Amino acid sequence: MEQQADQQQIRLGKLNKIRDLGKEPYPYSFQRSHTIPDIIEQAEELLKKHEQITIAGRLLAVRGKGKASFGNIQAQHTRIQIYVRQDEIGDSEFEMFKLCDIGDHLGLSGTLMHTKTGELTLRASTVTLLSKSIRPIPMPKVEEKDGERIVHDEVTDKEFRYRQRYV
Repeated sequence: MEQQADQQQIRLGKLNKIRDLGKEPYPYSFQRSHTIPDIIEQAEELLKKHEQITIAGRLLAVRGKGKASFGNIQAQHTRIQIYVRQDEIGDSEFEMFKLCDIGDHLGLSGTLMHTKTGELTLRASTVTLLSKSIRPIPMPKVEEKDGERIVHDEVTDKEFRYRQRYV
């Protein structure tokens, strides 16, 4: 429990640093042009047009700490990789991006590309913090029962969800 409190204090410190950069960590509105499932579905067409795309989603992973970073954004149960470069988005936006944690909601604009490994990626030209997550994302609970592995990571019982919405 103490570890979770420490993590919340670190995230609150990052929230204050973002405010010190002059960025609003909880903006009023954000307009997206596409959903992530739409991008996956229309990928080839969007790649040919080099169309500017604006998406929003939850940050699930960040890799790289230099002047460029890769990450994963998820929305509507679909993930897409993002590529963020300091020289493309600017120093202050990149500084803000480095203060983002897993679980934060981001809005990104950019164009699609394929990486060397062939993964569909959004090359960001702007990054907007939509919501700073203070609490970490809960980890799924794994249980061994009769030699079978059971993962408890979401509520699937519809009746239970209606009766106990706060869960």
